[in-house]
Amino acid sequence: MENSGDIKYKLRRIAFQLITARNQKARRVLLKKNVTPDQLPRLDTSELKLFEFQDEEISIIKNRYLEKAEEEIQKARQNNIEIIFSENEFYPPLLSEIHEPPDFLYVLGDKTLLRTDKLAVVGSRKASAYGWECLNRLLPEVCHNNVAIVSGRAYGIDSMAHKVALQVNGKTIGVNAGGLLH
Repeated sequence: MENSGDIKYKLRRIAFQLITARNQKARRVLLKKNVTPDQLPRLDTSELKLFEFQDEEISIIKNRYLEKAEEEIQKARQNNIEIIFSENEFYPPLLSEIHEPPDFLYVLGDKTLLRTDKLAVVGSRKASAYGWECLNRLLPEVCHNNVAIVSGRAYGIDSMAHKVALQVNGKTIGVNAGGLLH
């Protein structure tokens, strides 16, 4: 069981992501200067302005930092979505090797599949008949070899890949590192 210090730290990490996700310029500077999720709300307003945060963002950082994270956790729970942090045993090891890996993932489905063989499927959101035909030709064999189909759950090819996997009783999981319910 997590202690309250661990929970607060995770809340700060979620808040940091929520605040900086839409302001990538500020995020890059914060990361370059090694500003941690714990330090961000302790910066004074003038420092936050130097990082190019807008007044609305500064207000959230100063007044609603943890509250925003708590709202996010509540939305995740309401939608049966789990938040997997980078130190979690189910966080995909290869994902941690990319440049600026996400600190956490939103996971809908069987999280144990993140530690198994898997195939990521991404493609056009306006999938063609040819795309559907290719998925139907390729994915059944992949699924029959116990390889899970993984995607970001977008419309088009991504969602079609999940449908094909489910039609052949394959394993499928949607992973979203870019924001809850996006």
